[in-house]
Amino acid sequence: MDAPYPSRSLFDISQTKGMVAVINEQSCVTAINENLILFLGFAPRQMLHAPLPTLVVRDEQAQAQSLCNDALSGNPAYGHLAFTTSAGERKIMNVVLTPQTSDNFIKGAYVFLKDVTETVIKNKKVHDSEQRLAALFNTALESIQVFALNGVLLDINGAGLQILGTSSSTDIVGKPYLPFVHEEDRPRFSDLHHKVCSGQSGTLQYRLYNQQQNIVWVESNAVPLRDKY
Repeated sequence: MDAPYPSRSLFDISQTKGMVAVINEQSCVTAINENLILFLGFAPRQMLHAPLPTLVVRDEQAQAQSLCNDALSGNPAYGHLAFTTSAGERKIMNVVLTPQTSDNFIKGAYVFLKDVTETVIKNKKVHDSEQRLAALFNTALESIQVFALNGVLLDINGAGLQILGTSSSTDIVGKPYLPFVHEEDRPRFSDLHHKVCSGQSGTLQYRLYNQQQNIVWVESNAVPLRDKY
């Protein structure tokens, strides 16, 4: 593909609102639109005719080449790749490559790019927070339980399993929790559960039946689990 832009029935990338490039059969960039030039901050001559993978950060160049190979084989390909701007900023881009065909022959591929840096960083922070929370949950010395609104036990940590006399959550998670509560304490436990589900906190001492049917006294400090959304 020698022309700077796709020809025939193929669209003109200069009219595209997003960031677009075109690569040839050797994965070299043959066209880039103004939006991508402005975003990366490099002169066109610094990018044109360069293999697309060389424009990606070094540790992701193999992944970039794999995406190019897939598209040049006729299969749309997509993934996240990191680019470095002329100002030295690392930008994470959602990259979609679609084969460019002419007369039923693959001549190259279109490369559509979207900046997702903030989204990826935000998602990583959420993931890291969830990992830290999971570590605290699993290693806490006190029993922690998570209930659904209908009273089904959704999760329980190791300390809670010990109280219930089991080492596996399979026997109890996903099942109603009320049958574990002593018959005489069930009304008070249900009242606390409804109170917490309405957004209040509460404390209750009650008796449990463990898996060996022994009675265990426990004190519960219950708080609502809120969804900020």
